[in-house]
Amino acid sequence: MDDKAYRYAGLQRVFTPGLSVAEAVERLRRCAYVEQRLMRLLASRIVSIPQRDIKILLARLQYEDAVHADGCRARVGEMRTNKSKLEGTPDAALEILFDEAEYLPGAYPFLAAVTHVLKPALCAAYNAYLEATNDLADYASVRLGSTPTGCLRTAVSYSSYACSRYDHIPCMGLCSPATGGGAGTSRLYDGPASE
Repeated sequence: MDDKAYRYAGLQRVFTPGLSVAEAVERLRRCAYVEQRLMRLLASRIVSIPQRDIKILLARLQYEDAVHADGCRARVGEMRTNKSKLEGTPDAALEILFDEAEYLPGAYPFLAAVTHVLKPALCAAYNAYLEATNDLADYASVRLGSTPTGCLRTAVSYSSYACSRYDHIPCMGLCSPATGGGAGTSRLYDGPASE
């Protein structure tokens, strides 16, 4: 039996250099901001959506976003970063994106935008973070970043079901598989694109 598989408690990428502390803090700060804005966005819509099942889904997603935002904010604090840095907007494009998402008309376009565009882009940012960091040196962030990707699967499958079940309500094309993830949205979560 090869004992290399058991070294470092089964962690795989322990010899890669990973991210610097400053890079890790900036990415986690962005994820915390997105999770916090998603939490507020979902809270603002729970009251106005008439379908009970959708309300329950939004409440669960809001709870999960709150837990993830709290975890990211705590992790940034562990990395010796001033908490005041967490209070600002990391990118004006993110602020505009969430400000515009607040004004989506109707329950199903909103639900489709959250579960097919915003959440998948956030999960892509978490996955990019997991690919870039060192599993051993940054294990607390690795554990934190692997949780949201599992939570997304149920939300996306349920929202697809809800949109197909209520197909008489226009989703403005957001429910179609062709939009699953939003091609250009992950850039907003990973940082500004270099020109």
